Amino acid sequence: MKKTAAPARASWMFRGRNAIRATMILAILGPCPAIAQNNRLLASARSVLVQSDVVFNKHRRFDSDAVPFSYIYLSGLLKSFRQVTVNPDIIIKFHKDVFLIGDEKISLSVFDADDNSVLYSEERKLVDEENDVNRLVAHFLARVKVERDAIAAEVTAQVEQEKKRNTAERDSKALKEAEVIVSIYSSSDSLLQAIIEANRSKPNECHVFLRDVSRQDDADVVLSENVKKGIYTLTLTSRGTDEILHAEVVPEISAKRAIALMSKWITSTPWE
Repeated sequence: MKKTAAPARASWMFRGRNAIRATMILAILGPCPAIAQNNRLLASARSVLVQSDVVFNKHRRFDSDAVPFSYIYLSGLLKSFRQVTVNPDIIIKFHKDVFLIGDEKISLSVFDADDNSVLYSEERKLVDEENDVNRLVAHFLARVKVERDAIAAEVTAQVEQEKKRNTAERDSKALKEAEVIVSIYSSSDSLLQAIIEANRSKPNECHVFLRDVSRQDDADVVLSENVKKGIYTLTLTSRGTDEILHAEVVPEISAKRAIALMSKWITSTPWE
């Protein structure tokens, strides 16, 4: 019996050491909010079912209540989510464990309401209950913000890509239909883009394609603007001779109209 008991004890001690080592590693790493199996749901979720429970020793006569909902409401959680009682996007559970004296814990866990999979979880030592709730919620909302910002950035990038693709297709079509190409320069990037946009989107009688260039020496014409005493002047000059080809003078508040009028003049003028 002694010969068989020794290996069994050694095996138990080895498993115990491994468990202790794993626990120490988790303690060093801290709470692991990255249980997220569906980060997109954290970002898109808007409705929440909030739950609170407690595990306690029946022989203890204090500290055996679940986390008060007043703490949860004051934590700011519901500024980011709409509380519901049925059909939530996610379920958030506050769990308090006061079963062992000196080892009290509190946790916040988030579940996918569809399949109850864990999306996020953090546990901490219970010291001051209200502060602990505030910290758990703050950490969770910080994670939600990261996920929402990531989705927003992804959507913005997709929109920009779509805009670039549409612009490229539009420019390609306009270039194929063009009967003359005029290179245009402006020291104002916003003005240059505005006149190009007008050239592509407005009626183009003479099929003039404006091509923006980044160097004045590469341009056929130069577009400049000036504001003085509430008057906006838009001037188109020949790059080689500085000859004023056309000008639009309007009240400052009508700058966009001046750009549209300039584009109309360019596209209705026969160019050599």
